Amino acid sequence: MIRDRLQRRNVLFVATMMTLILVFIGAVPISDFLSSRFFLFSVYWAVCFILVTFILSLAIYDLGRVRNEVREEFRGTGDPQTSRAEPEVRSDESDQTSKRDL
Repeated sequence: MIRDRLQRRNVLFVATMMTLILVFIGAVPISDFLSSRFFLFSVYWAVCFILVTFILSLAIYDLGRVRNEVREEFRGTGDPQTSRAEPEVRSDESDQTSKRDL
């Protein structure tokens, strides 16, 4: 599937917008047209259902990938919050050291 988080989220966004537009169009402007033709009605709403299933599958996949990324980050550094704060701590320590030298 899509390994890059940004691309995955963009695909998820576009698919969600397309599905919302299709559901709205099927429910309001062309509902009478679809109601009178059983085959087109079935195909149209089957396509909407497939898109919703795709979106849910991609969202669950994204959730799993993000959890794995955080887990690997946690294993590599000890704590995800600590790894983000380390540069700040190092700069604070160097500032304190330079103040002591004065």
